[in-house]
Amino acid sequence: MMEGMLDKSCNTREDVECLAEALSHIADNKEYYQSPYDRLPKGDYQHKSFHFDHRQIFSVRNVVDELMLDT
Repeated sequence: MMEGMLDKSCNTREDVECLAEALSHIADNKEYYQSPYDRLPKGDYQHKSFHFDHRQIFSVRNVVDELMLDT
């Protein structure tokens, strides 16, 4: 895929119309959707205030501890 592309399966005319309407809305409000992000030097985008911390979701130590308790 190229930059700015998306993968969307459209199975019905209603799906296509809904997708077209959503894309039109995004294009008409480009500044609104871009403003929360900074573009990084390699072209990626990073949200200005949300930062995902995988440690809140997954901890190797906790998984090992749980496995050790099961034995």
